[in-house]
Amino acid sequence: MEELENQLFQACLHGNIEEVKELLENNPEIDLNYESNNEWMKRRPLTIACSNGHIEIVKLLLNHERIDINKGNRDDETPFKFCLFKWTY
Repeated sequence: MEELENQLFQACLHGNIEEVKELLENNPEIDLNYESNNEWMKRRPLTIACSNGHIEIVKLLLNHERIDINKGNRDDETPFKFCLFKWTY
């Protein structure tokens, strides 16, 4: 199943909203709060969408019932923090 989460992560990273929609619609088992195991980018799909300014993907994820908006990464950095950082500097 980690393959689906990695696809979601990549779609959020690159702003591919159609792929995000497809993954969410066709894979109810996908873990929306999955943290990438990439050593230099330990983030979750919502966090990566926030930090890259992909607003439509952020909205899509925020409206999903299984998303945990308060779940931070390994460094306790939440999606909210990344939004603030992105839009205040």
